[in-house]
Formats: sequence, C-alpha cells, structure tokens
Amino acid sequence: MIVKWTAAAVAAFVLSATFSAAAQEAPPQFLPPVVEPSPGVKDPTAYARNPLTYTDAQGHSVHVKPTAEVERRIHSILTPAAQLVTYGGGSIMQTAQIYNIFWAPPKLQNGTAAVMTAHYEAVTNSMSADYVGHTISSNNTQYYQKVSTIVTDISGLTTLPGGSAGSFGGSYVDVNPFPASQCTDTATPGNCVTDAQMQTEIKRVMKLKGWTGGLNKIYMMYTAKGEGSCFAGTGCAYTDYCGYHGNIGLNSSAIIYVNMPYGDPGCSNGKSPNNDPDADSAADTATHEISESITDPVNGTGWTDASGNEIGDKCNTSYGAFNYDGGKANQYWNGHYWDTQEEWDNHTGACAQVGP
Repeated sequence: MIVKWTAAAVAAFVLSATFSAAAQEAPPQFLPPVVEPSPGVKDPTAYARNPLTYTDAQGHSVHVKPTAEVERRIHSILTPAAQLVTYGGGSIMQTAQIYNIFWAPPKLQNGTAAVMTAHYEAVTNSMSADYVGHTISSNNTQYYQKVSTIVTDISGLTTLPGGSAGSFGGSYVDVNPFPASQCTDTATPGNCVTDAQMQTEIKRVMKLKGWTGGLNKIYMMYTAKGEGSCFAGTGCAYTDYCGYHGNIGLNSSAIIYVNMPYGDPGCSNGKSPNNDPDADSAADTATHEISESITDPVNGTGWTDASGNEIGDKCNTSYGAFNYDGGKANQYWNGHYWDTQEEWDNHTGACAQVGP
C-alpha cells in the first residue's frame, strides 16, 4: 500500500532523524592500527573485467547494484570465499554529505503521469539523514586512503569522540521535464534517460541550488515511477541494475553521483518496515550505493577485492538477523526501522550488520 502523507507528517518524519540513537545500538569501536595490504594481492585488471562495472566508449564507468536475477547468475563471481578487499591507491571519502534530488516532473516522456509520493521522498530523505553514524556507516571506518606517507581513515563518518560526522545536505524536488528518450529500457517503454542526460540534470540542479562537487559529497538522483534508464547499451534499470554510482571528473572537485531508479521490491528481500515496498527497496539500494561511493568514490581506485567487487557487492543478498519491528527490520536508527543489506567487514572476512 502506498500512503501519501500530509506535509506536516512528512516534516515530522524527517525531523525525527535528529533524535539520538545512542541507546538503540552498540557504539562504533575504535580501530586497530592500519595494516598495509600485501603488495600484488589485487589483480589490476579485475575491476575492468567485473560484470558490475559498465564502461562507455569515452572510458566513463559506473558500478551497479544488480537485480536479483542478475545476482543469481553471477553470485559465485561476486562472493569468492574469504577474499578480502584491498586498497587500490586512490581516494576514499573521509566524510560524506548526502544530497537527494527527486526528478519528478508532471509527466513521463510518453505523456503518462510521473509518480513519486511524498511518503517515498520522506522515507528516502530519512534514510540519508539516518545513515551517518550508525551500524552500516561505522563499518566504513576500517577503510582508509594513503597519500605519500599520510594515512587517513573514514572516522569522520562515525560518532566517535572528536570525529566530524557526515550529514544530510538536503533535498530538491526537480520538476524539469524529462528529456526526449535516447535509450530503450524494456521495463519502461518510451520512458528512458541515459547516463549523460542524468549527469546533465544533476549539474543543472547543483548550479540552481549552489551545490558544489568534491570527494565529501554524494548526489543521489531518484527518478519517478515509470522512468527507466540505460547505460551505454550495456544494461538498463529493473532488468540489469537497481542503481549505480559513478563520478564526473577525477580531482578534488569531482561530482560523485548515484542513479536511483524508482524503488523496485524485486531489488530487496521483500520486507517493508515503512509499509511502502517501493520506498523500502530504494532505501536498501541507497545504503549499498552510499557505502560503495564512500569506500570507492572514483571507481576501482579505492577498496575492491581481486575480482573487482566493492564492499556492497560481496553482501548484496546478505541481511543478517531481523530483530526489530516484528521481524520486518534489521536496523533501528534514530527511531526508524530499516531493512538494509549487510556490508563487507575486512576484519572478520564476512558480511556484517555492524562495523568493527
């Protein structure tokens, strides 16, 4: 059932994300000393060969979260036994400010209504606000970058004493019309945006809002129900992927962005603690893409395993125990219940609900 909230209810839902979660979960633990991975562990060509990495003719690549059907086909490739992720020498996000863009004009390209409920926006906004400083984001703190001899971890994403927490930067409802379709997503006939069109729209909104790029910001582009997308003839939403992350540019002003097609219950395990299967599926995909954007923002240069998998890929269908909300939720953050996949923990060599 899709519930449309009143404006007051939406505001209350999102604002409740400011409540303390200290009594709801164990606090993140301090990290052991950083240990450099053994040289030569990672195959430098693995990321380029990974089935979840799509690359266009210009060399631009994105990394996708696969649909359940694709996951089943390639599961053995994604989860090789006890294969740790190693550092590729590039950047990580020391902290993350998350921005949501809801691209929902009145109509799709074929003239039918473009649907995005206020409740869907509220749930995904709350996820972006709740993510930082909780169980899944605390898992990120074990990963780091090394520039010359200076090692920097991702402690800014936790509530550790002295750490500057990341945050939710805000959201924007974008009613700019969808451009003419230049791709064919079989799941959404007549309604499709390319990666290039999505990049253009993200940059347009950023300019309008005065938002800037950088390796401490993630721009989540949520598209309306019925709007598909494809990447360079390689794969399309709903058939091949649930979402993907990429980067525009490589330097300190790079734009880290995420394509978030409208939530598909087939992209999650089917539980819905917010009584909105579409929104709960989108929230689950969001945690996958945010975690990977933080640990590998410039695709393939951060933390991946020898097969080119990022920390979300290795745990895409692993959810752990559902101990909340009558078995519908496996996370409880800021008074909200969530159903999220686990992320890879290098310390234990396994998927985890809570970081080290």
